[in-house]
Amino acid sequence: MATDPALAGSDADAADLRQAWKAAAAGDIDAVVEACVRTGLIDDGRYVEAKAASGRRRGWSARRIAATLKAHGVDDGLVRAGLDAEDDEAEIAAAMRLIVRRRIGPAARPGSVRDRHKDLATVMRGGFSGAVARQALERVSKERQADDEAEPGDDADETATSAPGDDGAPDDAGARRDGRRQGRGPSQRW
Repeated sequence: MATDPALAGSDADAADLRQAWKAAAAGDIDAVVEACVRTGLIDDGRYVEAKAASGRRRGWSARRIAATLKAHGVDDGLVRAGLDAEDDEAEIAAAMRLIVRRRIGPAARPGSVRDRHKDLATVMRGGFSGAVARQALERVSKERQADDEAEPGDDADETATSAPGDDGAPDDAGARRDGRRQGRGPSQRW
């Protein structure tokens, strides 16, 4: 094992030895990182793009993505360049994913009553601007209305096509119309 020339022939304690080895290892680490960057194994630009795409799929705002990348030590210029390439539509789409994932606003469970201001505040706490939050809530609402209009939820059609003698019981024993099974309490639904 090679020793540090500064420590050779001197009385050194364990702390001095650790310090010398850390300094030597730091140079080795920097050399390995530089070699990986040079050969293309590591590319911070690709890393920013991948993290931004992943964050968008999760419903993260540009602010949250930038904060996460900065916390990982990515250069501020690369973060700005990677996120500036995206447009406002990407931000609105991410806010819509957040709304659906968190089940707020028009994506809330049937029967739940929420205040629009609370929904707006929830989206804004996710890092989105007020304008983006409003647009996303409106778009999700329009999509939900279009889906509801497209569904044939007419009960008259179901009774007209039922077989004679059918008592209206569901085909799946124990299933209910809302998808839950009978006999389960509130704590056992999920």
